[in-house]
Formats: sequence, C-alpha cells, structure tokens
Amino acid sequence: MKLDKIAKSILKEAEVEREHIISSAENEAKQLLERKKSDLEGINLEKLTHFEQDVEKMVIENVASKRLKAKRDVQIAKDQVINKTLKIVHKKMYDLKKDEKKYSLLLKKMYNEAVEQLNGEDFEILCSKEDENILKKISKEKVIISKDVKAGFIIKSKTKKMSVDYTFETLLKDKENEIKEVISKNIF
Repeated sequence: MKLDKIAKSILKEAEVEREHIISSAENEAKQLLERKKSDLEGINLEKLTHFEQDVEKMVIENVASKRLKAKRDVQIAKDQVINKTLKIVHKKMYDLKKDEKKYSLLLKKMYNEAVEQLNGEDFEILCSKEDENILKKISKEKVIISKDVKAGFIIKSKTKKMSVDYTFETLLKDKENEIKEVISKNIF
C-alpha cells in the first residue's frame, strides 16, 4: 500500500510537471506571437500572413516537443517505480530463507521439479553452505557447496550433459519481464 502511494505520488508529480511544461510552452508561444505581431505592424498583409504561419508552425513544434518530453518524464517515473518494486520482490524472495519451514518446502518442491527434468540421470546438487543441510535432508544425492549459489540450487547430471538451475538469481532473472508486467498492471 505504501508503494502504491509512492507510485501515485510520483505519477501525480510527473503529470503536474507535464501540464506545467505544456502550459509554459503555450504561453511562450503566445508571447512570441504577440511580440512579433507588434514588430510587424508596418509590413504588408501577405508577409504578415506568411509570418503568422511560420510562428504557428514553430508553436506547434514547440508544444509537440514539450509533450514528448513530458511523456518521457512520465515513463521514467513509471520505470523508477517498477524498478523499486522489483527490488522489493527480490528482497522478499531472499527473505524466505528466514522461515526455515517454508523455505525447506519451497526447496523440496523445486527439487522435485528439477529431478523430473533430468529423466532419471544420476546427478549432484550445488548449493550455498546455508542450504546444504536442508538439501541433504531432501536428497540422497551428493551435495556440493558452491560460492556462486546464494539461494536455491543447481542440479547437474554426472555426465555433464544437463543441468537445471533453480537458484533464486536465475529464477528472478528468467521471470523478470513477467514480474514487471504484474507490477505494472497492479500499480498503473
């Protein structure tokens, strides 16, 4: 809920800034047009009409440019919210390790899925020092400590033909776009 308020606040600020930029561009254009009109009182009507068209074109281009910038600013704000939320998701996933019972159940479920993918091949398990005891309770296969694994595990067939990477780092990276979509749907 706090993240939702932050997201709404950032988006509201971006919208206010966008409206301010557009309004400012329109005001500048009007002021420019008025200045140029007063400068050209002595010029014939044909030249004045041509000049007004040029100024109008400049105004349209200026407003379009300001709108594009405002749209980019809003997108940047949305991306910041999504990235902050993604960091929270990463932290919450790693916080699962604090509840040993839930974490053990999760590892067991992931282990069973990984073993199915190996189609009966002999394998070994690479994991963090912290997860070693949990995985030894889950599996009778050889468990090897790997400094590259922070949470989760990697199962490698002994023939080295196949490996299944269920490390949190890989799972989060593989699902990052899906997570961003869910975040975007729920916040925006």
